[in-house]
Amino acid sequence: MKYNISMLQKPLTKLFGQGRLLEISKGEVIIQPGKKPDGVYYIEEGYIKSYGYISSGSTNIFLIRQPGEMFPLMWAFKGEQTDVYYSSMTNAKLRIISKSEFSDYLKNNPKDNELIIDNILTLYKRRVTKVEILEHRLALHRIVALLIHLEEDFGERKLLQRLIPIPIRHQDIADSTNMSRETASRELAKLQKDGHIFYQDGRIGIKSLKKLKALLD
Repeated sequence: MKYNISMLQKPLTKLFGQGRLLEISKGEVIIQPGKKPDGVYYIEEGYIKSYGYISSGSTNIFLIRQPGEMFPLMWAFKGEQTDVYYSSMTNAKLRIISKSEFSDYLKNNPKDNELIIDNILTLYKRRVTKVEILEHRLALHRIVALLIHLEEDFGERKLLQRLIPIPIRHQDIADSTNMSRETASRELAKLQKDGHIFYQDGRIGIKSLKKLKALLD
């Protein structure tokens, strides 16, 4: 289910509204392991991915964050740093505040805590979905499950077709499904040839969500 951030906009705008505005270029690393974050970030525009590296040296994308969401939450709440990178998948606009400002706001505005916790639970659900995607044995099914997840979480409806707004690359799809780029590109080509997906301005579109879901049955 796509997460509705409208209820969060007011408290988070109030919290981050006075924060410093950062304009981030596509591909720019915002946080890296071993370096303390500069603060807590709020996404006004753009998409941010968190990822790490596995033993083979390949990248493993953990989560994708969209406008209206915050990071890094583990550090913001508990002060714990993780071996996770954060970088921008698009040009982005972020607001940043200090960890102490974030903590003080939560203490002084307890009524907003539930809404912020909902934001965290949404990220948790995405993480669970990622695990479920990887449970599929066939490469095609992993990619189909990922595309369905991206559409339902981030998609823009255009007539009967669905457009995923994130300009996700074949490498990103491979990194999200634990397969090689060559395998991901081959399976995506099959989906395009069979009329299930299309490309528009560097983004992937789904012609029929119902038919795509049928591939998993």
